[in-house]
Amino acid sequence: MVGRVRAFLEMIRAALPELVERLRESALWAGAEAHISDSFYGSIPSVNFSQEVLAVQTEAIVTCVRAFPGWNDLGHPERAVAVLEAAGLEPVWMKSGKSADETLAVA
Repeated sequence: MVGRVRAFLEMIRAALPELVERLRESALWAGAEAHISDSFYGSIPSVNFSQEVLAVQTEAIVTCVRAFPGWNDLGHPERAVAVLEAAGLEPVWMKSGKSADETLAVA
């Protein structure tokens, strides 16, 4: 998956607001490095990201299906943008005028 971290968080917040609230209460939200203890995971609900977040917000995502995708180590935002451009796709977020480094997180 490729996307802005903020966009993923907004999608999660829209679908699962209680989960984001739990994360906001943790030291992780502020960007602090922290050891995530098992007790933290035990305190939040288990969710299926694909079904509970992505599948219910299809207007916020773009998929790219290729007949023979082969291997592509996207690893860097420019590579992800190049794949979208080669497929003739230009999502709204690509029109922001910012560089790929400024707009995307590659996972």
